[in-house]
This record gives sequence, C-alpha cells and structure tokens, in this order.
Amino acid sequence: MDLTLLGNVAFSRKHAIELRALACAAPNIAPKLRQIAHQIDADADQLEKLAGGPTPDRNIAA
Repeated sequence: MDLTLLGNVAFSRKHAIELRALACAAPNIAPKLRQIAHQIDADADQLEKLAGGPTPDRNIAA
C-alpha cells in the first residue's frame, strides 16, 4: 500500500467535499463546482486503486 498516494486520495476527497459545500452557498456556480468535485472524486478513485486499497476516511466521506 502506497501511503503517499493514499494521503493524496484523502486530500482530494476532502477538497471535493468542500467544493460541494461551497456549491450550496453559491447557486450561480453550483453546477460547475459539483462537476469539478465529481471529477476530483473520480481521480481519487483511480489513485486509490493504484495505491492498493481504500483510505480509512473514504467511509466517512461517502
């Protein structure tokens, strides 16, 4: 398991969550923020597979 990649996965997921929260406060740009958050999550999924498993925070963020 690559802990550096897993750290990047957790970092990415944290920011995806923050973008979704920001989308609630900024309805005029909410669709774009949600789209970016979705892409960040997809990228994190790929990194997670490369790293060798799910991060402990994944269950909390889901």
